[in-house]
Amino acid sequence: MGLPLDLQSDAAIRQTGGAPPAPYAGADLLPNAVKGAQAAQDQTSVEDALKKLNDTVKLLSNSNSLRFSIDDDTGSVVVKVMDGETDEVIRQIPSEEVLAIAKAIDQFRGMLIKEQA
Repeated sequence: MGLPLDLQSDAAIRQTGGAPPAPYAGADLLPNAVKGAQAAQDQTSVEDALKKLNDTVKLLSNSNSLRFSIDDDTGSVVVKVMDGETDEVIRQIPSEEVLAIAKAIDQFRGMLIKEQA
């Protein structure tokens, strides 16, 4: 029986003298089409998991419910606590403000990289 994932990662980092393990040697040789197909499969898997999670929460919820989604701009997981009767957002984690800040940071990082190039 193996170690939990996080313990395996810690052990691998200790074995390499503090450096995280390198990706497998052929990772940079994958054609872009294959990488794109893998990304599409990953996105589909995430969307399927979110749908199942939301359906399960619906079955188990009382008047308030949780909704899980992925923010399109940042790729962050968003959890909303919703009022079951009015469908009003009671609380969102991370908040809209935090998502806006993350998006602005990503845009600024992109401008810096473009300027350096």
